[in-house]
Amino acid sequence: MIDRVEAVAAEEGMLWRHHESKRVGTMDAHRLMHLALHDGGPELQGRVKEALLSAYFIDARNVADHAELKDIVTGAGLDPAAVDRVLGSTQHADEVWADIEKAQAFGATGVPFFVVDNKFGISGAQPVEAFAQVLERAPVGVAPRRGDARRWGSGRGCLRTGRLRDLTH
Repeated sequence: MIDRVEAVAAEEGMLWRHHESKRVGTMDAHRLMHLALHDGGPELQGRVKEALLSAYFIDARNVADHAELKDIVTGAGLDPAAVDRVLGSTQHADEVWADIEKAQAFGATGVPFFVVDNKFGISGAQPVEAFAQVLERAPVGVAPRRGDARRWGSGRGCLRTGRLRDLTH
């Protein structure tokens, strides 16, 4: 899957160094994303998320190291004192665990994973057509039909590396 993601990224002119990324726990990075949402709303959270993704996938930085994390997220606009407070505590851990439980309910097993309209999940680097079909159906709440099985795999709700899986709990 990593090779496919890197190949799709390269086709789009993006540098993706996932093979060089350090395999580390990202709980603290996710807690800081919740801090960003809490303190600055979706705009700040978006900047922090992009900085973390760039640091991990492009720069191959260690996003588990607190000094690295602080450098990354304060560069995106988080307050250094607030970052220290979160990293020195368990603040926002409950929100991250709730996110993990929700992702597992959707069938997410890795990244990238996209949730559309809180009903459809798309896992992995998929062609534009896969996203288009989900986006066409999501606004009206129509799940992919079993008749779509030839195109989608099982035809049951979640596109996962070329197959759909059921998103219900």
